[in-house]
Amino acid sequence: MLSQRRQDVGSVGDPAVTGTTFTSRAGDFDAVAGGSDIWNSADGFHFIHEQRTGDFDVQVRADSLEAVDRWTKAGLMVRESLTAGSRHLFASVSPAGPTRDGQGGGLGLNAYEALVRATTGSPAGTWNVPGEDLTQPTYPNAWLRLKRLGNEFRAYRGADGVHWTLIAQTSLGLPGTVYVGLATTSHNNSPGYTALARYRSYGDLGPSAPVALAQPASVSAALGSQATLAVTADGAPPSSYQWLFEATPIPAGTNAVLVLSPVQASHAGHYQVVVANALGTANSALAMVSVFDPQQASSLIHRYSFSANANDSVGTAHGTLRSGASITGAQARLNGSGQYIELPGGLLDGLTRVTMEFWVSLGVNGNWARVYDFGRTAGGAGDHYIYFSPHRGDGQYGATYSDGNSWIEALRSGSLDGATNLHVVAVYDPPGGVLALYTNGVLAATNALVLPLSSISNQVCWLGRSLYSSDAYLNGSLDEFRIYSTALTGAEIAQSRQLGPDDSIQAGPVSITAQPQDLTVNAGQPAVFGVACRGARPLRFQWYRDGQPIAGATNSVHSLTAVSTGDCGAVFSVAVTNTVLGVSYPVVSANALLQVVPCGPPQPVLVKASREALGGALLLEFNGESGAGYTVLGTTNLPGIWSVLGPAVEASPGLFRFTDSAATNRLQMFYRLRQP
Repeated sequence: MLSQRRQDVGSVGDPAVTGTTFTSRAGDFDAVAGGSDIWNSADGFHFIHEQRTGDFDVQVRADSLEAVDRWTKAGLMVRESLTAGSRHLFASVSPAGPTRDGQGGGLGLNAYEALVRATTGSPAGTWNVPGEDLTQPTYPNAWLRLKRLGNEFRAYRGADGVHWTLIAQTSLGLPGTVYVGLATTSHNNSPGYTALARYRSYGDLGPSAPVALAQPASVSAALGSQATLAVTADGAPPSSYQWLFEATPIPAGTNAVLVLSPVQASHAGHYQVVVANALGTANSALAMVSVFDPQQASSLIHRYSFSANANDSVGTAHGTLRSGASITGAQARLNGSGQYIELPGGLLDGLTRVTMEFWVSLGVNGNWARVYDFGRTAGGAGDHYIYFSPHRGDGQYGATYSDGNSWIEALRSGSLDGATNLHVVAVYDPPGGVLALYTNGVLAATNALVLPLSSISNQVCWLGRSLYSSDAYLNGSLDEFRIYSTALTGAEIAQSRQLGPDDSIQAGPVSITAQPQDLTVNAGQPAVFGVACRGARPLRFQWYRDGQPIAGATNSVHSLTAVSTGDCGAVFSVAVTNTVLGVSYPVVSANALLQVVPCGPPQPVLVKASREALGGALLLEFNGESGAGYTVLGTTNLPGIWSVLGPAVEASPGLFRFTDSAATNRLQMFYRLRQP
């Protein structure tokens, strides 16, 4: 550790009372701090800090924090500069018990928090991972940890300085050299209301048990496609991994990434991974794999391309331009001053999962502007809704679900103002247990979602307008807006982004996006071939073996339950067909070769050798390939000259016999078989 400096950070008069620091040994500090807060657009607090260059990983134990105000804060901070409005990241605790100033209900918040100011002089926001926004610390063992890896920052909580739980993770382009240390604010800047924070064991992190950083995300995958589950973990190396399916270990699931390929119906269910090192274990969150059949009808149920109006080119839910909204250059133009698009109500009725996809270019937006907001409104307020805001009032953007009692959100820090041709997808998948947000084909945020879509009212369906009358209207241009009745997979979303707003993975003639793959399988084991396609649904499949159609093989996946050596060298392919505007479009896949180990006919196996009587003929019995014409050869010495003794007789299918009548005249005899 470098030597720490101690000073107040803020503006004139904030903090009103100069802070002080006492220390008795390295890493232990008692900080007395005034200051208005670490929040809003400028801070007022006491800072014990050092300059750090490059990556770091520091920890501290918050032994106690005086409850001056409900929002008194203490914790680890990384800061760009020592000015009041500097960019920063802050992992903090707040006090427990009655407060001295009696504000905010008179009790301390008693929570771990993660705060961020991403732009100098802008209001601060939060950067907590879902579910870790108000976890209670336990003094005197309220441990905090702050880690930097390049421009990625992570914050953790703990109870022993060894086992950690991730509470926040984000990316922020701070300089290579920054200020790192302990920040304390009273949240009451009046004289006589300074707060005492006792910090212990501040320093670089020691060896730690594993902690899951990026949880495996639930996925919805088509039969025959590929599903990937992955976890990113932190902790002292080396780490081991064990994936579980419905709480049962997967024998081959011993890496950070689990690949299911080709996806089968039996893959549907719950997955989890246990990460372990010498100091402990960490269990990931559960991830759900949902499997659907691409032969079903198209899940693209509404499509708005804004080529000349707001009509639905797939269904009949045509939209209406309101308050001067216009179509220019095949885009819907909304000026942020009352213009929006009204879609018919009830678009989500009967759906159990839904995917919202759009391409948008954004100007400067006000707080809580919406791209879409489906729900109901009364008295200028909304409820029972889903929406996407590119510019929220708390310094974030993302997708939201609310049933009136719970708010489930997939969020990222910052705003999307100024973005052009941005591709956004929000997947609401309660059966799969997930709300997922993608930007430009890449997963941006997830959260657990199990509450049903039936709780969403969607009496009102607006593009560019919030259900709340006080929120800003959207300032931007919508190029394309789509609604799917299924949860698109990550692969489908990436493919859709690549195709762009003028094409669709569920439109046009069929084409193959993932070919059947060659397989090498041990005899007696299953073999599964799969294909993935794009094009207008429904898709029709017919599998072939060695050029001949296989009866009943009409799905995107074809399975052999137990291969035999006779299957070795077989060639499989599939023909896929769809119909667009009355015209049939067929496409044939590449060939996939099946290799079986061992390859070739079964080798004969001796099952019995016996004499009919003492000194009599010798009877040989062996198993072999039914119908094969085996010839028995013999020699009295090895090496020696092999002589033909005669043909073996197939006594029953696969069971062969040979009687050596001359064996009575020999002391020893060696036998072998020959097949024509």
